[in-house]
Amino acid sequence: MKINKSNVVSVYSGRDGRCCCGCSGIHRHSSTSKNMPSYGVVSDRHVARVCNIMNKHADELEYDNGHVALRLDGRLYIAYLEE
Repeated sequence: MKINKSNVVSVYSGRDGRCCCGCSGIHRHSSTSKNMPSYGVVSDRHVARVCNIMNKHADELEYDNGHVALRLDGRLYIAYLEE
């Protein structure tokens, strides 16, 4: 199942096997995000890029409560979805 970009609040892209705090990757928020933290960085371009990568590998996506993840070539991609 593919990810609908309009349902994505933010994305993460970083090294697989590391924490997702941002020390080994980056978080970017959609401009439509309603609850973005004050320190958040908005980049619709980056959100679209991560969603496109994930959609190309839709059969490998891991779904969990509130997010979708993809492990690919040593990287971890996460799309956080609207509640």
